Amino acid sequence: MITVSGHGNIVSDPELKSTGSGKAVATLRIAAWNGKDEKLFIDLEAWEDLAENACNSLNKGDRVVFSGTLREDSWENKDGDKRSKCKISLKEIGPALTWAVASVTKIDDRTADSERRGAREEGRRQKAERDVEPF
Repeated sequence: MITVSGHGNIVSDPELKSTGSGKAVATLRIAAWNGKDEKLFIDLEAWEDLAENACNSLNKGDRVVFSGTLREDSWENKDGDKRSKCKISLKEIGPALTWAVASVTKIDDRTADSERRGAREEGRRQKAERDVEPF
């Protein structure tokens, strides 16, 4: 398993979906560059609590730092051609504080599910306020 860390800017709002078994999964796409004209677009994915927290906290244009493991998805297209794509399965992600100020709402693992949902709802409310009122 290859561990990767990096930083970049989110190019579209994170997207939250659920699997058939009800697990939350978020997809994010970031752009990273080498300081010249070369850009690299990287797909990230987060699962469960990290997925929900990332979607409630991050927006298009945010600069983030992340770490995770490199993995490859393989599939066959409608013409029968084999395709594959590398992505990073996130262990951690957050705003890059060189470019932003963040407010942290801690969620205790020992907290009851209803309190955790309440903390997530508060995060969604704060995100909605940020989306309306640019600073």
